[in-house]
Amino acid sequence: IHPARPAETHTCFSEAQRAERAMSPGPLKRLLRAGEFGLLRNAPLFESNFFQVGPRGEMLPVTNRVHLITMGVACTAPSAAMPDTLLLAAPAAPPAEGLELTRLLPLQCVNLAVQELSEERLQLCFHTGRRVFLQLCPGPGVQGLFLCWAMLAGVLHAPRTSPAASTPEVRSDTGGGGGTPLASKEWSSPSKPVQSTSAATRMPC
Repeated sequence: IHPARPAETHTCFSEAQRAERAMSPGPLKRLLRAGEFGLLRNAPLFESNFFQVGPRGEMLPVTNRVHLITMGVACTAPSAAMPDTLLLAAPAAPPAEGLELTRLLPLQCVNLAVQELSEERLQLCFHTGRRVFLQLCPGPGVQGLFLCWAMLAGVLHAPRTSPAASTPEVRSDTGGGGGTPLASKEWSSPSKPVQSTSAATRMPC
């Protein structure tokens, strides 16, 4: 994939935001507004709900069920021409309600790609080689959203100039081909690193 030009990426992100603004704020945006999330509270955000599945859209073999994941991309710098942060959230464990932010990573540390266009499935590849497959949740108002994700995936990649960082978030992404649920306890990030949103722009890759 060729490196994206900032103007091209900005256009795709703007189109994605316009598509989302046609709907009410999503659960991830509401979570960021309500919590202590610093720059992310008012950051431009594009989000959608996905099912975490296997590479062919099957249920995860570990639990034999599909897991709901909310994924978003955000601009943490006001002058940024393109999104720089990836956020992953999952339903909070009972008795808590709403979402729990489980991942906060610089986009340069993650490779986002379309895995199967016809089935609206994306692939997240972490620096460790860990791959996760996310299939867009069907529902009212989601028509055309996957094309926005496909456009973003096509232009977000930039050449990496340094090896993968040994950060807690990246280091925890180990395992096989997406069989471990992102929402499981072993994947949950400690609350302190997640709440410290400034790390999203400082974290080296």
